[in-house]
Amino acid sequence: MKVCLHIFRNLKMGGCQTLALSIIQSNNRLKHVIVYLNDDVELLDAFNDSADTVHFIDQKKGKAVVSEQLNEIMKRYSVNCVISWFYPYTLRLEINSKKVINHIGMAALPLRNLQFYKNIANYLFYRRKIKSQTSVFASEHIKNTFSKYFYPSSSSHVIHNGIPTLKYKNNIRKKENIVTMVGRLDGSKDFDSFIKLANESCFDNLKFFIAGCGDDSSRLKELNKKCGGNAVFLGLVEDVPELLSRTKVSIFLNKPIEGFGNVIIESMASGCIVISNNIGASKEIIIDNISGFLVEDYSELKAVLYRTVASEFDANELTIEAKNKVDSAFDIKITANKYLELM
Repeated sequence: MKVCLHIFRNLKMGGCQTLALSIIQSNNRLKHVIVYLNDDVELLDAFNDSADTVHFIDQKKGKAVVSEQLNEIMKRYSVNCVISWFYPYTLRLEINSKKVINHIGMAALPLRNLQFYKNIANYLFYRRKIKSQTSVFASEHIKNTFSKYFYPSSSSHVIHNGIPTLKYKNNIRKKENIVTMVGRLDGSKDFDSFIKLANESCFDNLKFFIAGCGDDSSRLKELNKKCGGNAVFLGLVEDVPELLSRTKVSIFLNKPIEGFGNVIIESMASGCIVISNNIGASKEIIIDNISGFLVEDYSELKAVLYRTVASEFDANELTIEAKNKVDSAFDIKITANKYLELM
């Protein structure tokens, strides 16, 4: 049986971590070894339950020590394939494996900050190895931005994220007047506009929930308080499928740096009406006015929400189309099989 080693910067609740968990849980054709490098470990129990073995290597020990310990683990378990679940060049790790797959789940945008220039310097150091490895982009949007600012590897693929669709209940008749936005509160999504929306007087009959946590939480809570306090912060929600099963409208206000919004396909699988910004990978997932709605600005967002929560709006055809799209294109079995083909 082949052995795959997965490397993570952390095991927090995030898109690549949940995708990796789903891949591990969806098949038993491989043994899975987990290595994580810092102690942000919201999902540690889930990985312990799903993978064959989990190891911690302290990133603070430096590149040389981390590389040495990593290669010792690879030798111990006779690892055949390595998947790096973060930007491949950021740590300059020496990985002694003929098969290295780099999952790239965030867009490479010129933010002109210190980290952007560090990424360029690290990439220039690491580029020869990247070109000999396999890059997997979670969307065409990520691939396009990455190719614009960095040289891609000689072998590159787009594999959209997937979800275990059977976990999500699609019963539109049990929907409540709930509008939800799910995601990490870390500045990568436009929660500010969602809070503004929640405090519009024309939506007094709706409940607005924010599910997630992150460094931007305190600022957003203060903003909500100033606007009227109508948005309810749920914190980290462990059972997202249950929340979405009750949600009538799921809003995902991505920013250009967002690579692929898992919550979009989770919401589509749950029978929610989905509204997202018309940027990035959202355009690869949603067909506007057919399986969801893509909006250009705040005024259009407000208008679309007002229309979709009106009593005469029939969401049945739209939600069926959305569910069919997820089942045919974004089921985790499809994603897992595409990864397995590369291993």
